[in-house]
Amino acid sequence: MRRTVLTFDELTSQNSVHSLIDNSGFMPVSTSQEFEGSRTLTLRTRESEMTCLQGTLGRVDWVDRRTDLFPCVELTLVTAGGHLIPVCRGLVRSTAGQSYWDVVFSPGKVWTEPEDHSKHRVVLPFLLCNELENDTHHGLACFLFDDGGATDWRIQIAVQTKPFMVGAEFDVVGVVALESSNVEDNVHADVVDAYANECRDHLLTQSFSTLAERVAPELLDNLHQGFGADTVVVQGIVDDDVIYVDGPHTRAGDYPFVDAIPFGLWSATKTAFGALACLRLSHILGEDCRTSKIADVVDDAPAAAGWQDVTIGDCLNMASGIGTVESTAEPPQVFADYILEASAASASDTHAQSYRHYFDWFIAHPKHLKNNHAFNCPSYPWGPGEVARYRDQDLYMAGVAMDAVLKTARGREARLWDMLRDEVYAPLGIRHAVNFHTREVQETDSVPLTNSGLLLSIQDIAKLGRLLHQRGRLGDEQLLSPSLTEELLDPRVCKGLPTGTQTSDGETYYHFATWHRPYKALSGESFWLPTMHGYGGQVIQILPNGMTTFRFAYDDTQTDDGVDVLKLPRIADALRPFI
Repeated sequence: MRRTVLTFDELTSQNSVHSLIDNSGFMPVSTSQEFEGSRTLTLRTRESEMTCLQGTLGRVDWVDRRTDLFPCVELTLVTAGGHLIPVCRGLVRSTAGQSYWDVVFSPGKVWTEPEDHSKHRVVLPFLLCNELENDTHHGLACFLFDDGGATDWRIQIAVQTKPFMVGAEFDVVGVVALESSNVEDNVHADVVDAYANECRDHLLTQSFSTLAERVAPELLDNLHQGFGADTVVVQGIVDDDVIYVDGPHTRAGDYPFVDAIPFGLWSATKTAFGALACLRLSHILGEDCRTSKIADVVDDAPAAAGWQDVTIGDCLNMASGIGTVESTAEPPQVFADYILEASAASASDTHAQSYRHYFDWFIAHPKHLKNNHAFNCPSYPWGPGEVARYRDQDLYMAGVAMDAVLKTARGREARLWDMLRDEVYAPLGIRHAVNFHTREVQETDSVPLTNSGLLLSIQDIAKLGRLLHQRGRLGDEQLLSPSLTEELLDPRVCKGLPTGTQTSDGETYYHFATWHRPYKALSGESFWLPTMHGYGGQVIQILPNGMTTFRFAYDDTQTDDGVDVLKLPRIADALRPFI
């Protein structure tokens, strides 16, 4: 079958693009042949305007940047055995211009087609993101190359996890111009070898539909009904060494790459980074780091009213006692002080005050300014550790304090993110995790964002889940504090503080940077499922039967609590009963 979209003439012309095509149009056709050559492509994109087909893009006033511009970036790609491998799999920062976006590139494909006049064809998965947010906008780029250089790119984006500051979801298409391109024989054998090892470590992925013979059809049908059914990007269950996947779905057909693309976790970062960092730090210290007081370890804290007795543990429990809205503790209202919308801020002076405090802190770049905004918020009449009030500032401050504790133990060069990345993630085979940091003149002065900002792939999530099911043990090595890991994950113990939020089976509690969702199993036994839950419906759950579930979405955040987070656990319970 001959190609009808993204033809040679289209890719070599200067014509603009005005519509989405099905994502399958970016992939090889039946007449394609794998490109066996080994090349290194060094490319520099020019800042290029994107055409918005859905949603609204433009200038973001509070950072004076534009969301309708693909950024100017430099990247190096390596071809090997039909694979297209980015040398940098982390955050590629915009090098110039006014674009709001940075980019993460993932491995793609390279091949040849008879109609391409001896040029070679590429599909390159990428995502756009910004360090102040944790939404990821997933796209595809297509271009041609030969030994003389590369053509401009044709791109489209038709799905994302839930945006925050940039407004509603958007679809874009465009032509990304290249400022320069160079093609030479491959000089990155190490990159090829590392990618081969990565692929060997991948767990098998299978379609979710293969579970149809193992569970009642209504359980699978329920995934596609009710709130959030139309806004899920990808969801699945990890069972032993198999990942059963539904998606990724986009508004231009299914996304053709699933294994390596990372998703923004939003507040699921609080567990996947914040809690795990605490578990690792406590293990290497030989004592529970949660008992450390913020005022004792963070330079800006001693003079801050209300913070003298707040510990790292209080912050991880969302129980700092800091906040302005609803100064009565009963009934529990965990989101009372989580005012993210201007419409909600108009409810009262204290709502407006909370809103201002949050956004002053949220958009602050350097840690000193960010810390001060966190400390400037008033406190409640109760003390720390008594009432759960959900505040991103608390989890951020837990990370700042843990970074300081680590520096005291290991020296000023030690960094919390490096510890978790190198000593926990890397041994698991999580090689390309991305986490955002504060922005400093000297990057080494930055602190990681433990409240949100983590990007993980579904392969990463499967490996992380496996470690947690083993209670922090990898082979013969204990990576995390075994006692604290058991405290966090024991599903038979109701732990933490009440939140006032409900599942169909009871009230949810919050403890150790994690939601503990009640679930009555098919066996009749009650469990509290450790749940990482992020803005817009990003969910990861560690289940009593050894399975892990995940979901990434762009749910309506006005009713985010309406997501039934027990849909996937019910399927897992039917596959292997919770006992």
